[in-house]
Amino acid sequence: MRPALLLLLAALGLGACAQGAARDNADDFQGDERAVADAVFAFRDAVAKRDQDEVCEAYFTAQLRDDITESGKAAGRGSTCAQVVEDSIQDIDATEVEITDIRITGSGAEVDYKTDLTEGEDPVATLTLTDERGWRISELPE
Repeated sequence: MRPALLLLLAALGLGACAQGAARDNADDFQGDERAVADAVFAFRDAVAKRDQDEVCEAYFTAQLRDDITESGKAAGRGSTCAQVVEDSIQDIDATEVEITDIRITGSGAEVDYKTDLTEGEDPVATLTLTDERGWRISELPE
């Protein structure tokens, strides 16, 4: 699997706080930005439930799903998107995610998010989404 996918799944995986409940800052956004934030946190929750079918079908664009499937086939990791991400989802540790900025242009959106690490500087990455019958991840962070 591409390292970017593993990093994305790990970063957005389990937004669990000490009590075990997922926290998010979607309320910081309004309108279309709120819809994008909700999609990002819903994706995170699907990963937390270890639901690889939902991750691939509900939160990735068709093109990204195809790309992940093809790279997984080439690497011998499975013949479907769900099979490719299954092992990665199982190994994710809890982390906190905060969306720091959302930029919407037409049917596309870029989301800057920060993960809360226990040690070191919290990394900031950008996630790209497309409105494809709902906001879906179309490009992985580099």
